[in-house]
This record gives sequence, structure tokens and C-alpha cells, in this order.
Amino acid sequence: MSEIQMIPIAALLPHPDNPRKDVGDISELTESIRKNGIMQNLTVIPTHGVPNEVEQTLYYVLIGNRRLAAAKEALGVSGVDLPCKVVTGLSAAEQLSIMLEENMQREDLTIVEQAQGFQLMLDLGETVDTIAEKSGFSKSTVKHRLELAKLDEELLNSATDEEGQFQFSLQSLQLLEKVEDVETRNTILASAYSNNDLAQKVNTALMQEKAKANKIKVMEKLDAAGITEATNKIIAARYSPSVEEVARIYLPNTDEVEAFEAPSQEDGKIYWMDCNISISLLRKRKKEKREKTLEEIRLEEANKKFREAEAIMEEICTERADFVRSICRGEVKLLDTGMTKEQVMGRLFNFMVHSYVTCWDKQAVAHFLQEKNQYVIREEQLEVLSKMDDIQKMVLVIDAKWFESYSRSHLKYMSGKDTPAGEDHHEWINILGDLYLFRITDPVKEAVLNGTSELYMKEEGANA
Repeated sequence: MSEIQMIPIAALLPHPDNPRKDVGDISELTESIRKNGIMQNLTVIPTHGVPNEVEQTLYYVLIGNRRLAAAKEALGVSGVDLPCKVVTGLSAAEQLSIMLEENMQREDLTIVEQAQGFQLMLDLGETVDTIAEKSGFSKSTVKHRLELAKLDEELLNSATDEEGQFQFSLQSLQLLEKVEDVETRNTILASAYSNNDLAQKVNTALMQEKAKANKIKVMEKLDAAGITEATNKIIAARYSPSVEEVARIYLPNTDEVEAFEAPSQEDGKIYWMDCNISISLLRKRKKEKREKTLEEIRLEEANKKFREAEAIMEEICTERADFVRSICRGEVKLLDTGMTKEQVMGRLFNFMVHSYVTCWDKQAVAHFLQEKNQYVIREEQLEVLSKMDDIQKMVLVIDAKWFESYSRSHLKYMSGKDTPAGEDHHEWINILGDLYLFRITDPVKEAVLNGTSELYMKEEGANA
């Protein structure tokens, strides 16, 4: 039984389950109450909780939350009583139903508030049919709102403006219902920037969900046929002539998946590879025995000769570097060619400019000492340079350009491939011969050095 009572305003509390979380603009209502007082009673229910500090029974407001907020604004909270209709014996679902009906009749709830309210009723034992009956919404609308309630509340609120209107249309939000996984729905809602983008992301998610489900069916067939996952070696070679693709199953296509039968492995072991929305079946190609063409034989022979020549040139470079070290130690003297010191240095300097010699002291000393680390030099090693004259230093700096042998460039130059590095290396050996009588006496090495060796192939493409 209900009755009208005057209850202190301090004992009235907003109902915690009220679907409306924001009372909205109450300025006009506040001014009306300030002038005329409360013209309509509130509907409340005892909280059955602990009384407040003045031992008053506390009440939750079922109907009239906006009036309560406006009254507090207009009249204050001390010494003010409000007319209230006190009801008892209502279940939680019945209380929620009353608040939903009151709010919907007097002022529209936001879509999010409707969704949360319907979900509360569902949690309290209501069904879609009873919610529709009590709220006045159609069953389809109730179902859509309940699907909306599954989404993350913060994401929903961030997707609405100050008036509770979505940045997406309701039709677009309803597309999310097609996606089974709620977390995927939240991900789409968080990343979508327009209705079209949301629709596209939903289609992608549906395709991936279908692919995930169909992959299980395909894998069952592959396991039954003994087809195992491809090794890293097979995967790395899948675009090479040694591996062929036997089949590819497009997982989002259910008809294709249902019709798929695992192929026979009579012609070779088959492996599967996961390609996200498809499964690729791979097999090693059988090697075909065939005779080499004359061109292949010629190129093999040419490359074999080139490698032999390269090994010989490496030996020549070692002899050259050892000879330069002998110069720097003073064991080999400059020939008396009639040139002055300045003329010799001028010839060396011109060569340095022509061949872009950019070595520096540390690299030169590392070369002299045959050390791999050319950037760190011990202090005592600086004595190496201090004992050399200017010409010896220039010779060492130039030779350090070939700290790592330029033999391959030299070979390409002598075999008809015009490379500046090879030409410079050949000229440097000639300079050493003119100034210090550097000579290669071995006839095989001499032939490789001067380009007359039978190991050279002049045809284009011979030395790969």
C-alpha cells in the first residue's frame, strides 16, 4: 500500500539503477520550483539501509529524479520536506521497469541508457517479450539494444556527443551484431572513423571469423591425409623452381572448403602453409635429369677459370703488400731514376688524386702492421710513421687503399670489364715497378697480372 508523506530532502537519494545517468538541463524546472514549490509528488521506496546521521530512513527515488535535483538546487537541503508517494514490496525488476517507463514517457533516454536499462532488466529475470511489453519498444528494438549493451561502456560513451547521439548511424551499429566475438566488436568500434569504415571492418571481421571456423574443417582433412606443416626451408623456397603449389584453399568460401579433398601424396610429400585467409599446399618438384647446354658448360668453365685467376691475383696482392712493407722498413730503396724527391712525391700525389686515395695514418699503420682493426692504434705504434720519410709515408698510404685486396676489380679490368678500381690497381703496380723495381717473376702470375693469361674470358657475362 502506498501513501503520500512529507520526507526531508536530505533523506532522498537518486536510485542507483536508474537508467538515466544524467538529469540534463534542469534550469527551467529549478526556477519553477523556486517560485511555485513542488507541484507533483515523487515516488520513492525505502532503501532498507543504514539511516543517515540524523537517524532518518533513507529512500531511493523511483520517479522524480529531475525534480529532486531541481529542488536541491532551488530550495537547498536543510529544513525542506518534499511530498513523496512511498511504495514497498517491489522487486528490483519492477523498480527498474517503473523508472524506464517514467523516463521514456517524460523525456527520451539516450540509446546507451536504453541499452543499459534493458540489460539490467534482463539480468533481473525479464525476457525480451516482457521488456518489450513493459517498455513499449518492439521486440526487435529491444534485441538491438541488448546487443549494444554487450559493448564496452567507455567506448560507447566516447562514440556519442554531448546529447547522447552516436557518431555512427544505428544501422551501422547494428552491423556489429553480425560479429560473434564481442572483443572484436569493441576493436572495430574503437578504430572505425565513419559509417563506411565501420561497415568495411565488420565485413573483414566476418570474413576472418568464417576463415577461422573453416580452417578447422580443412585441418581435419589434412591431418587425416597425413599432410604436415611446411618447414621453414620449404616456405623460403616456395617461389623458386624447386617447390610447386599443389592447391590453395580460400578459407572464407564455405562451399570451397566443403568440397575440398586432400590430394594424394603419391607424387611426393605435400606440406601445408598458413596464409592467413587461405591454406597453400606445397610440394618439392622432382628434379629432372637433363644434359647441360653448351652455353651452361661454357659459363661453368669460364667461372672456374675466373676463380683460379682470382686466387692467383690474391697471391700477387700479398706480394705487393709485403713489398711495400719492405719499402717502409727501409729494406728496399728508391731507384735512381734521375727524378728529384719533389718529382717523385708529385707523381705519387697525382696518383692519389686520380684514384681518390682517402686513407689516413691509423689505417695506413694498421695496413703496415697487418692488423684488422684499422681504427684503434696503440700509442707506441705511432713510432712506425715517425721513422719513415715523406715518400715512404705516401707509398704506405696509397697501398693501404688495397688493405682489403682489389684483386677481383683488377681481374675484371684485365678481362675487358672497365672498372676504375681495377685500372688504378694495375697502374699502382706499374708505379711500384718504376720507382722500386717491383716485379712479378712467376710467368703464370705475370700473365694474370698483364692480362695475357688463358684464364681470362673476354666474352660478356663469362665471369659472373
